[in-house]
Amino acid sequence: MNVLITSSSSKVLLVKSFKEAVKSYGGKVFTGDLTYEVSSAFFSDKHFILPKIANKEEFVNYLIEICKAYQINLVVPTRDGELGIMSEIKKEFAENGIMILVPSEKTVEICLNKKMFAEFLDQYGINAVPIIKDISLINPPTIYE
Repeated sequence: MNVLITSSSSKVLLVKSFKEAVKSYGGKVFTGDLTYEVSSAFFSDKHFILPKIANKEEFVNYLIEICKAYQINLVVPTRDGELGIMSEIKKEFAENGIMILVPSEKTVEICLNKKMFAEFLDQYGINAVPIIKDISLINPPTIYE
């Protein structure tokens, strides 16, 4: 099994852990980021410069191209900003034998929105940080000179 870790940046321990995990399968670990100047690039089997996620079409096309070319079976996104697009393309990639390690679009939406996440937790009786609905109720600390 070959793995691609996106937005790999300085996630050296993650890269090393995946390398150890795939070693007995003869797998390789690839990394990708916006530049070669990231520490994780020195620990992966190959590093790719990925297009900015803002250009969705270019990003998705390049991602699927390198996954097919290097027989990458698992994509591990590591930055919150990637999760939305990765959950959108998860099914398309699965149809090509490539798993993206990301939850559903709805789950990503809930987890990335603090208010929605707090409401979700509340539904299940899990205490979350309270939501301040009226900012005028907050008393700022008095500053003494």
